[in-house]
Amino acid sequence: MKTEYSFEKNRPRRFSFADDAIRWRTGSEVSSLEQTEAAANNDVAYPSLFGKYHESLQTLKPIRLSSSQSHPVDNAGFLSFATFAWMTPMMWAIFRNKLDMSSLSLSGFDKADTSGDRLQRLWEEEKSRNGPEKASLIRAIFLFQRTRFILSVLVGIVAMMAAFIGPAILVYQILNYIEFAEESSVTHGVGLAFALFTTEFFKALFISLLWAVNLRTAVRLKGAFSTMAYQKVISLRTLDGISMGEMINVLTNDGHRLFEAVLFASFTFSAPVLFVVCIVYACYVLGYTALTGVCTYLIFVPIQFLLARLINKFRSKAMQITDSRVRTMNEILNSIKLIKMYAWEESFEKKIAELRKREKKQLQLVSYIQNINTSITGIIPTIATVLTFLVHTSLRSPLNTSDAFTTIAIFNSMRFCLALMPLSAKALAEAAVAIMRLRKLLLVQNPESYLMQENGSHSAVVMDNATLSWTKPDVQPASPTILDGPDKGQKTHRDASPTLRNISFTLPKGNLLGVCGNVGSGKSSLISSILEQMHLLQGSITADGTFAYVSQQAWIFHGTVQDNILMGELLDQAKYDRVLDVCSLRADLKMLPCGDQTEIGERGLNLSGGQKQRVSLARAVYSNKDIFLLDDPLSAVDAHVGKHIFEECIKKELQGKSVILVSHQLQVGAGKRFHSLAEHYLVVPG
Repeated sequence: MKTEYSFEKNRPRRFSFADDAIRWRTGSEVSSLEQTEAAANNDVAYPSLFGKYHESLQTLKPIRLSSSQSHPVDNAGFLSFATFAWMTPMMWAIFRNKLDMSSLSLSGFDKADTSGDRLQRLWEEEKSRNGPEKASLIRAIFLFQRTRFILSVLVGIVAMMAAFIGPAILVYQILNYIEFAEESSVTHGVGLAFALFTTEFFKALFISLLWAVNLRTAVRLKGAFSTMAYQKVISLRTLDGISMGEMINVLTNDGHRLFEAVLFASFTFSAPVLFVVCIVYACYVLGYTALTGVCTYLIFVPIQFLLARLINKFRSKAMQITDSRVRTMNEILNSIKLIKMYAWEESFEKKIAELRKREKKQLQLVSYIQNINTSITGIIPTIATVLTFLVHTSLRSPLNTSDAFTTIAIFNSMRFCLALMPLSAKALAEAAVAIMRLRKLLLVQNPESYLMQENGSHSAVVMDNATLSWTKPDVQPASPTILDGPDKGQKTHRDASPTLRNISFTLPKGNLLGVCGNVGSGKSSLISSILEQMHLLQGSITADGTFAYVSQQAWIFHGTVQDNILMGELLDQAKYDRVLDVCSLRADLKMLPCGDQTEIGERGLNLSGGQKQRVSLARAVYSNKDIFLLDDPLSAVDAHVGKHIFEECIKKELQGKSVILVSHQLQVGAGKRFHSLAEHYLVVPG
């Protein structure tokens, strides 16, 4: 019975591209869909009265003497959480002892995998409601932090009201008390002083609480953002539709931009409340002439929002250039040997310098506008105060000391609003660009699954009249150009000419299939088609077994030689030693400083091409899969080493396994013909 493999996000994944050794996973693993559903059920089925808010509401207790939670932040009461007092024991422990990872444990509620699963579920629900094209990642992110965002806005309003009441209302009353001291009692004065102290205390307390809430929310959202981005990149079989520069920026910089946006976003909604209260109270104290200063603020507020839009515009352009620069720099680093061989350093240096110059120009524009925005914030209160007093005195209205000081205090409070608005607008603008980039990455689709499993078959791989292409054939509008005539915008077929046409072969289980052909004839594409990295136009491909893959360009990660071979599997010393022997790695390990415990640099910089290829082959052999896809693994090794690997590894160690061996060399080993060494062979004419 044939069952089609699925590679969707929340289905059991049959293979992953963690490295060259592709692991074909079976039903032994727990489905991620089941885990997601279990998490969803945990979010819904709550035994306590307050449901999912039960643990969070425990923080409202002023002091918590005991708690079921293991992390200090989850044990903190209201005062401890708001004042960060829960960190005191941790700071003392770090001060007395050296810092280690156990001192910096993370709360279970703040872990990236927990937050990532929740944001992923909200994104999937958003896509199911509105479809992929209309789905809003911004809406999903808002739902992710909705409760905490509303709480932070409310806390921000309380903090700003406390910041307003003290200098504006209570100082006004104290000045009146001093001016008319004979009409007031000492008790009244003491009460006003105590009230001023109380408002300042609550201002500091609630601002601290606001930062505590926002910081924890920002940590969760940044973790969820990064988790979704990394999971998507790992799940992709091709990178069609997104550039390397965009992907690097999503994985490195964009999470921090969201972090900053969460810190400042609540001020965007709480600051206008303080602004309105200041307007009303200024009119109450000074009369309608206070509207002069208010109008001054209102004139500059749209200017600041216009400047924020310009910042967003130039920031978007700068990010596009940054993507291009990072992509170009990555290509240069990957091809640095070729560049130095042909003495192209100056040419590429000029190219990078030009991109950096363009990027720097856009960033300078952003900085100039940001500085103008910040400068406006500083001078507005002074301008508003001077204009208000000029209008007030020109109308011969009375102006006493208490009214003057109170008006200045009110306008200074309004300056606090304007000081936060540019920061909030800048952070939100950059976060919007980051979210758009992540949305683009999340909507990148893998090629449709076409490889089918045929359990109990006598054949490991069967390809029947298969025609495949690297691009999916579809119809999309042509890009209009200056040469477009009356038929401008008519639909055109994207170039999707087949790479492989009418390919048919059968690989019996336990046999070796040799694939040979000239360079560029499509041998690697044949391997890629079995791995579902292409689009199937017609025919069928079936398989029975698990896969291990060795690519033409060996993939090496930063770690020891042993780590690169085991790839997370348990060490079987006898099996490990045998793999080292058949892959001709013994002599190489003796030359390394620490043998197989030698640290390999990024991309295997301290290994030769042949050594990297043999480490990659050893990884696949150690995985002990059913079907081995070997894409020209002998091209980077010497002839006598290639003969040893072919005889000892491919012919003996992999005896009984199904092997597809790709090579552009018709001579393998000591002059033996390729077709005489394999049970079956396939010639790709190109």
